[in-house]
Amino acid sequence: MILEDTLKLLLGGIGRSEEYEFYLNRFRAFDSPCFCFLIPDLETIGSARASILANLEFLMKLELYPGILFSGVAASHSLTRDFISQANDIIRPIQLETNQVQSTATKLAAESRAAHRIPAFLTPELLLDRSILSLSSIAQRFHLLRLAGPIHNGKIPVPYADSQSLPQGVAMEDRALTQMAEAVVGEAGGLERLHISLCTPHQLLHEIFTVKGSGTIFRPMSSILHLKSRNDMDEARLIHLLETSFRKKLRSKNFLSDVTDVYLESNYKGAVLFEAVPCGNYLSKFAVSTQARGDGVAQDLWDALSRSQSSFFWRARRGNSIEKWYTRLADGFQRSGKWMIFWKNVEASRVPDVIRYCESRAEDFDDVV
Repeated sequence: MILEDTLKLLLGGIGRSEEYEFYLNRFRAFDSPCFCFLIPDLETIGSARASILANLEFLMKLELYPGILFSGVAASHSLTRDFISQANDIIRPIQLETNQVQSTATKLAAESRAAHRIPAFLTPELLLDRSILSLSSIAQRFHLLRLAGPIHNGKIPVPYADSQSLPQGVAMEDRALTQMAEAVVGEAGGLERLHISLCTPHQLLHEIFTVKGSGTIFRPMSSILHLKSRNDMDEARLIHLLETSFRKKLRSKNFLSDVTDVYLESNYKGAVLFEAVPCGNYLSKFAVSTQARGDGVAQDLWDALSRSQSSFFWRARRGNSIEKWYTRLADGFQRSGKWMIFWKNVEASRVPDVIRYCESRAEDFDDVV
């Protein structure tokens, strides 16, 4: 218990307790010998060895066992051999030939965990993309590690990357990496099957245990539907998304009767609901499923609604984890009691009406689930 409390105290310095506890419980529940794979490049192996080992030891104390992957040239490089030799008390090197990867990797990873060792798979005959696909039956999360960390647009980190929306200033090597990762995610069956991110080893725990993360996630764009008719949606599924996202029960079973527009991720990972009210267009709900948080669904929803909603406003509880994001996106905001009230493209003369509406609007949820 003391060890568990100490580890949670350390995690508290990384992120919010509800975030790291969610991911900790989620990863511990995985029915797999590895909850993720770490893929360091050669520069990282040579210059950030201590950081990688510290991360591995911390994860093992949390009873989370990652795997490590070295493919192609990295599998036989002297830096890799030196790293494995230095970490031989916690790492079990496993050489896999092309025809062995899918047939024996799971069994060997399970044996490693039973021996309290981390499997380090070496696949010299396979390029990185084929190695990831071959090992995706063991884990769905792959974290590429490099000293430079995530992709940057100038000095600004790029949180989500797909080949169609990369900024012009991104380096060619990052474009090639994005295309490779995006193709692997697509071939594996999408984000439901595979998560690939790029970060620095010094921020790995922040990348693993927080919604915002600290790296670049490679992913295809979400499919966002713009619906205006209740007949076009699964209402029970939508309400389930809202209630599980907010962790509260809706007060009215007819809540959707006032909704005029719904922006919906096609697999019900997220949704934005609008209502037409006397003072304008009110964004009544912005919900993303717990499992999809950190995958960029919220940004895709925002981009979709911004293309067709010219003027709108909304409110959020003060202290809400999404408050900083809303503040950055809004044209203006006002603190009022327990609420933060935001607006976008609202005429100045109408802002007082917007604020009064948000202050007087009744709660949509009960206080308890």
